Amino acid sequence: MNTLKLILPICFLLLLSFRSTIAIGTDSIHKQVNEKINSLESHYKNARSYLEGEVKESRFVDRQKWESYIRKSGIKFSREELYHLKSFQQKIIDDAAKLAKKNSVIKLDKIRSKGLSDKFCQLAPKGGALHLHPSGMAHEKPIREVLEKVNPLISKSILEKSINPKLAELYPNELNFLKGVPKTKFNSLNPNIKNKVIELFFLPSGNHKFRRFAVAFSFLELLKSQDLDEKAIIYENFTRLAKSQGIMYQELSKSMKTDEATLSRYNKLAKTIEDKTDVKTRFIISYGRWKSYQHAMKKTKQLLKNKIPSNIVGVNLVGHEEGTPLLEAGQGIYPLLNQSEKKLFLTVHAGEEGDPRNLRDALIMGVDRIGHGVKFQNDPVHLEIARRQAMPIETSVLSNQKVRVILDITKHPFLRFQRLGLPVSISTDDEGIFKTDINQECSAIVSQTDIQWSELKAIFYNSIESAFLSKQEKSALHKNLGIQMKQFETIAKDF
Repeated sequence: MNTLKLILPICFLLLLSFRSTIAIGTDSIHKQVNEKINSLESHYKNARSYLEGEVKESRFVDRQKWESYIRKSGIKFSREELYHLKSFQQKIIDDAAKLAKKNSVIKLDKIRSKGLSDKFCQLAPKGGALHLHPSGMAHEKPIREVLEKVNPLISKSILEKSINPKLAELYPNELNFLKGVPKTKFNSLNPNIKNKVIELFFLPSGNHKFRRFAVAFSFLELLKSQDLDEKAIIYENFTRLAKSQGIMYQELSKSMKTDEATLSRYNKLAKTIEDKTDVKTRFIISYGRWKSYQHAMKKTKQLLKNKIPSNIVGVNLVGHEEGTPLLEAGQGIYPLLNQSEKKLFLTVHAGEEGDPRNLRDALIMGVDRIGHGVKFQNDPVHLEIARRQAMPIETSVLSNQKVRVILDITKHPFLRFQRLGLPVSISTDDEGIFKTDINQECSAIVSQTDIQWSELKAIFYNSIESAFLSKQEKSALHKNLGIQMKQFETIAKDF
């Protein structure tokens, strides 16, 4: 008994000492990781200045030269440090999840258990949509309407030639269908063939390779006519739908020339859409990442020579990331705009798939928002830098699922990002091609994740706070959304 009395205090002291040693060790690792992240951020600022200087002198920075400059930092993270960083981030995520549940006046767990996600999302005010490509947002009804008005010549060869084989491809059964399409005007086709031609503009059900997704963009030339403003028909249709589903603001990424006449035309189109639908609309100039650095540079220099209308608010590098890294085309855009007095906001498609260094390079180039960003989930170091910067993320979970970026929405990282402090917003991306809408996007994340109301509400507010607007414009939208939120919360408590 006396021996036991002696042993127990000793064991207790040893346990305290062990815990203290762990705490000291953890503090030491945390300090090391912080110092390395600080040094890396400092090096990236230098890298940005280096890139801007090279571009200013019209010197192209190739991949080898760029990676050589990045490696000059000499910063590497050990397995232990990466494990600590992941654990640190997970602690933030876990604490945020607990707090979100506590602070939610509407219990989404109850909504989920009753199978009411669809109904809930139909009534919820959404705020804004920041990641939209109007070329992919045409639904079946307006496409049919425009095809009937334009009445283009249709044939197997015409449809096949419109597809860029480097970017897109139809499936064998679709190619077999084309063999039976007679060369004739659209309105002369029999109803069954008409319907099947229209179906080619959309993804079949399920999820698909990006190359099949890209087909729909190839067929857009069929909709064009000198005598018809097909844009007005299509844009007004999807904007009215968005309005009916709680959207009050939208940003449309559109490929356009950067001469004054074109910019003026899209500025006027934004105003027309807004006047007709009461949805505030702004355009973002899209660059195709598959085009050359020289093309991007020429387009940007022309843009900076012109007066930029008020409804043109930013630029965006878009397209499939596979084989088209951000560095190559992006340096013809972002370094020039960062040095310009003409303030345009910067966003970029990065981290959807393709080269994982795209997210790193997006942070270095100083973008204001990132589209998709899914691959941050595999990169704790750059996720930490994004967390420190509170980098806004434009998320489209259904789009990511339908082109196989993620196969299971329950494993999509958007909610982890939100809980880490990256302001996430949701959009439909290409809702026409995907046959989705913002209600379905909302319902998917409510029904298939453990998101809480305070988090979903924050995501809706993020779509205003992360918008490419002035403080005054954001304030007005924020106030309007606040009124709608109060009304909705009163209704939703009774679900």
